[in-house]
Amino acid sequence: MNDRGTDHGKMFARQPFAKPFDYELAKAFIDYQLETKKDVTSFWLPKEK
Repeated sequence: MNDRGTDHGKMFARQPFAKPFDYELAKAFIDYQLETKKDVTSFWLPKEK
């Protein structure tokens, strides 16, 4: 994300208003979430132990 100029923290990414929307980055976030939650049957992810 640093290469793209996207400000980010541990739990967020901030899209600059002055730059075009980064659809590739949004797709990467969505794909990651779908892959991570594919076997979860509840609404929330189980707490990590």
